[in-house]
Amino acid sequence: MRLSFGLLVASAAAGVLSVAAALLAMTAASLQFGLVMLLALLGYVVASRGARRVRWTVAAGVGLLAVVAAMRLFWYQEQVDEAGWLTYGQGVAKTSMLTRWRELIDRERVAALGLAVGVLCLAAAVSALPSRG
Repeated sequence: MRLSFGLLVASAAAGVLSVAAALLAMTAASLQFGLVMLLALLGYVVASRGARRVRWTVAAGVGLLAVVAAMRLFWYQEQVDEAGWLTYGQGVAKTSMLTRWRELIDRERVAALGLAVGVLCLAAAVSALPSRG
């Protein structure tokens, strides 16, 4: 089996597992499988031989989506750590709800910007594909 085909199969399998975990309300597992899916898809795009004209644009788009997924997974783990039993350190120092709300809004803006740029890269790649007769 070629490497690119194996990465495509791994991406599809991780995507199905991510959706299944999301349906079962397993947020951490869904984010992890989603990240694995995007990384496998990124590897497939880089390793494939076809569509050389748009390969790096697609890779940039999928890479940005993977970065956003990694950031959301990190933020979710951070949120779970702060919501658990008594924590010592930064979580205890931030007691103001307004400060926490502003921090979450800023994080969502960063994630939304990353998603928008990633989707724009993918849209540019699709528009650059050669038309079929």
